[in-house]
Amino acid sequence: MAVEIPKEYGFVVLVLVLYSFFNFWMAFQVGMARK
Repeated sequence: MAVEIPKEYGFVVLVLVLYSFFNFWMAFQVGMARK
């Protein structure tokens, strides 16, 4: 990558991605349980 990003910024992005994935997974689990 040509753009330099601070380590803290990368950590924040990683947390946001994991948080979004976790929310999607929980919603998927609830949807499957309701069938």
